[in-house]
This record gives sequence, structure tokens and C-alpha cells, in this order.
Amino acid sequence: MRAVNLTFDGATSKFDILLQNEGDEVRIDGCSLPMPGQHNVSNALSAVAVARHLGMKKDEDPRGAGRFPPASIAVSPALPR
Repeated sequence: MRAVNLTFDGATSKFDILLQNEGDEVRIDGCSLPMPGQHNVSNALSAVAVARHLGMKKDEDPRGAGRFPPASIAVSPALPR
């Protein structure tokens, strides 16, 4: 599983998910997260991998993950020392 077509639009990460090693490659288009950063996309891919392991079918839509609000502390500027 990997993210393809990854772009960042302001504070939004946009990408597609390519599921591999399951016979035919399956692509889930139009995923987005309300936070920037490749590390957040990696976390989303991990969540989809766990969901797949627990039985999520290829035709079930994981894009609801982008509907949660980001934690305010995660996007706050660093405090001065």
C-alpha cells in the first residue's frame, strides 16, 4: 500500500491510495487530510492497513478519516525557549 499523487494545498494533504499485492491493483482516489505533512499521510496509510487487516473490503471507503479535526497542539507553533 502506498500513497500516490501526493500534493499539499495549504493545510490539506491530498493523495490517492494504491493497494498492492491483492491480485489486481486497487486504487482509492480522492483522499485528503485536514493537515499537511507526509508523516500524517503515512499515519493514514497505517490506519487503512490496520482496517484492511481487520476486514475492511476493497470497496469500502476509507476517506472518512479526513473528516476529523486536527489536534490543535499538533499544529501550534513551537513555544520560545
